[in-house]
Parts: sequence; C-alpha cells; structure tokens
Amino acid sequence: MEYEKIYEDFYSKYYTKTEFLIKMFLIKRKSQKKTFGITLNEVNIYLNDVNLNKHNLNKNKNLEELHQIFGRRYSIYEIDQVQEVFANEIKTAFNKIDISEFPTNYTYTKFIQEIAIIEVINEILRLLSINSQLLEMFYKLNEFNEFEIKYHRNISLENYPVYKKMHIKLYPEYYTNFTKNEDLEAMFQSNARNIENDNFFASLFINSDVYNCFLEYQKHIIDFYIDYSYLKKRLESEKLIHYHKDNDFIKFVFEDIKLISKKNYDEYYINGKLKSLAKSFSVQRQNNFNLVFKDLL
Repeated sequence: MEYEKIYEDFYSKYYTKTEFLIKMFLIKRKSQKKTFGITLNEVNIYLNDVNLNKHNLNKNKNLEELHQIFGRRYSIYEIDQVQEVFANEIKTAFNKIDISEFPTNYTYTKFIQEIAIIEVINEILRLLSINSQLLEMFYKLNEFNEFEIKYHRNISLENYPVYKKMHIKLYPEYYTNFTKNEDLEAMFQSNARNIENDNFFASLFINSDVYNCFLEYQKHIIDFYIDYSYLKKRLESEKLIHYHKDNDFIKFVFEDIKLISKKNYDEYYINGKLKSLAKSFSVQRQNNFNLVFKDLL
C-alpha cells in the first residue's frame, strides 16, 4: 500500500484547510478590533488544544510511541522515509497492539491521518512563531489577499518579497530616502536580483552548482514522469537538494523555475506522486546523472 501517498495527500489537504481557517479567524478578529497579540495567542491555544486533546493518538501510550518512531524516520531510512517507516517499523508495531485499545473502526489509515494532522499543527505552530512579524503586518494593514503560512528555506523573513511589500506599506517613513517611484522600483528590482543571485532557488538547491547542473540535466529528460522521479529521488539521496514533498517539488519546478510544461504538470497529478529511486532506476539514468553531477558527488 502507498502509505506515503495517504500521508502526504491528507497532510496537504489539512494544511490548506487549517491555513484558510486561521486566515478567516484573523479577519474576523480584525473586524472586532482585537489586537494581533491576543488573536495570535487564541490561535496558538486552540491548535495546542487540538493536538493534545482531540486525537486518539495522544490518548494511547502505544500510539504515541509509534508517533515517536515516525519522528525518527530520517535516522532510520536514507530515502523514501515516510513510505518505508509506515510500511515496516510502525506497521509491525501497530499490528501488535490489542484491538480493544482502539476506538470503534479505528484503522491504520486513520492512524496515519492522525499523524498527518498532528504534524501539520506542529509545523503551523512553528511558522506562526517564526513568521509572526509578517503575519502581524497582514493583520495591521487588514490585507489578507497574499496571506500565507509558509516556510521559505534558506531565505530570511526580511527577504520574502511579500514581507518587503507589506513593510513598505506599513512603514513608508522608513523609505523616505526613495522619494521617486523610479527609485523605489529600482530598489525592488535590485533586491529581486540579489535574492535570486544569492539564493539560486535556495529553498530547493543547496548551492548554485547544483542548480546549474539541474538545468544541464534537463537535456536528459525524455520520459518526463519517470525521468523526473529518478532525478528528484537521486538528488535527495545525494543530499543535493533540501527535502520537499513530491507535490511541492513538482509545483516549484513548474511555477518558479518554469522548466516543465502544463501538460507534464497535469500528467504528474494523474499519478499523484513520483516513483521511488528504486522503481525509477535505469543504468542510463544513473550514467546521465553521474556525468552531469560528477563534480558534486
């Protein structure tokens, strides 16, 4: 069974739903003239309560121990960590638990979904803390069209484009040196170039050399789905990219780097996930990868 797909599909849906509900709650509290600090505290209290009291997992010591195993997945498996740990260590231990300890109709799929919910809430709680300055600017300006709770790897909060945009609106006096629109526009363009040059899509690639090799490797993409499966999983295996779920990786390559077509993007979503490294392996793909990335291996 594709446990990773069960987990990632539910994680993605629940994350989107939670992000939307928090946005709606902030808008409501803003209309009631509540302070951002009070409102954020309410959100944190609610999410912590959900994590502690609303799930069977946190009411059963054996299930809690299985969640702890999930938390160690990266130290157990080199690749395909979610799939492998759910298929092996966790599944074996789950099957040993007396069924009488579970609520009625409690299944392994339900357990995986509960882990996904708890992981979503933990991640959102973390981001509410580290992105609180940006969220407060959304709140103070009462502008929520670009609202997001998102982690941009290797890019400081102050370098988020949306942060800069909100900051200028909220603190225009800070930019009084830029008296002309042309000057302000020049600053934006310069910052954008600097961010791109400094980070070379650093939320994905560990350095610019990997990014350049990634571009060079595109000439070897013949069968989009299986070739990209091997490329992404091999890059992860070699620790040349930061971890992203398959959906996020393909979306990033499509929307941000703009290397794949809409047709291929749609093809990916028919499959729903990339193949594992083992299932996408071929001698030719291995040779192509080793040739292009030889200086980084």
